[in-house]
Amino acid sequence: MRPKVSVCVTTFNHEPYIRECLDSILTPDVTFPVEIVVAEDGVTRRTRKLVRGVAARHPQVRPLFRETNLGANRNFADALLHCRGEFVAVLDGDDFWTSPHKLSRQVAFMETHPELMMSGHLHRIVTWHPDGTSAARLSPRVERRLTLKDILRGHYIGSCTMMFRREILPESMPEWFFATPSGDWCLEFLAARKGPIGFFNEIMADYRVHAGGVWRGESAENHCRWQLELLDEFRKSTPASEHAIIDAAQGDLHTELAWYYAEAGDLPKGREHLRRAVSLLPLRRRWRPAVLRTRLHLQFPAVYRGVRRALRGTGG
Repeated sequence: MRPKVSVCVTTFNHEPYIRECLDSILTPDVTFPVEIVVAEDGVTRRTRKLVRGVAARHPQVRPLFRETNLGANRNFADALLHCRGEFVAVLDGDDFWTSPHKLSRQVAFMETHPELMMSGHLHRIVTWHPDGTSAARLSPRVERRLTLKDILRGHYIGSCTMMFRREILPESMPEWFFATPSGDWCLEFLAARKGPIGFFNEIMADYRVHAGGVWRGESAENHCRWQLELLDEFRKSTPASEHAIIDAAQGDLHTELAWYYAEAGDLPKGREHLRRAVSLLPLRRRWRPAVLRTRLHLQFPAVYRGVRRALRGTGG
């Protein structure tokens, strides 16, 4: 029998977390068949041993053990293409669901709104510190449906909350899917090309931020650069009528890079990114505070330093 839902779990050296992750999938109260595809890409064998033990007790768990390390997105892409369900839910091996009703609620939401290609929900972002303490914050609320225009502006749906119709997946993933650390933004783009993305404001997952996570240690510079490259790829698959949105998004990223280099003292690089930002941003956005502040920092650094000192002196 074809499963109603495939849960795609990717894991890389997640032995402290993988059992809690899988338990959170196995405990939900559902009345439809669910398969759990676990793609283990670790360089150690401890995670694999834990996954094998769970699979021995739960036949709905389908492990994919890699003999050589594929890398995060190739492992993710291959796991997605192994999913057989009508719907695919995503969960990284170091995250977990906090509601036993997560799958049933989200499937009902998608079936009630057949026009939706994807949906997401609220989640907690929990940052773990080396001393064992943690701090949690809530993900941003989304009060409307998301379209391709929204997704071209940025990433909205947390990977641990994502569910989509399997029909959004191509027969093979485009090469640009493998060139970015953000496979979830790529999936949002693939979904939004076919229809809207829905959201409901219910907290049903925890996303962990920890020393071994994908984003930990990622510099602001690299973060902006891969987004610029990915938007270049999105442009190739997007109608010309939407290119102005990509221009503005890339203009914002060049503004961030200009500020990054200004703060680092590399004024020539900062000025080059500011020039690119101004060439891409629509006229009204060239006068936003972030752009004006960056312009002052780069073109009149002595004045900028004086203003900053004065503001610090007054507590501003």
